[in-house]
Amino acid sequence: MNLQHVMVPVVKCVNKIRAKALNRKQFRVYCELPDEEYGDLILHCEVLCLSRGHVLKRLWNLKHIVHDLLEEKDELPKKTALLCNENWLLDLAFFVDVTSLVNCLNLKLQGKGKLFPSLVMISVHQCIQDED
Repeated sequence: MNLQHVMVPVVKCVNKIRAKALNRKQFRVYCELPDEEYGDLILHCEVLCLSRGHVLKRLWNLKHIVHDLLEEKDELPKKTALLCNENWLLDLAFFVDVTSLVNCLNLKLQGKGKLFPSLVMISVHQCIQDED
């Protein structure tokens, strides 16, 4: 399954906001609204295996703010339009859910003496319950 059509625009949008201090400051001002629990986006790093899931989840939670800021600044118009595209948002939501479950499973399988076959079913079931 190739979800590059989701990940590439996400990274472009996040990097556009995080790359310039002015953009980042304006984004933080947008996030100071009373109903926002997050104050910033997470920078995507190819080195960290958990980075993709965290970036996707944070962008999903802040997608309307990212859209408003990029639209106001008239930057990345094609990528900004995707944040209103229902089909693309469904792919993004699917990717967020899958990476969240994989990250959860990855964290539960780490540690000394844990064997994969004995932990998979228990961990998957726990991850699904944790997401609910």
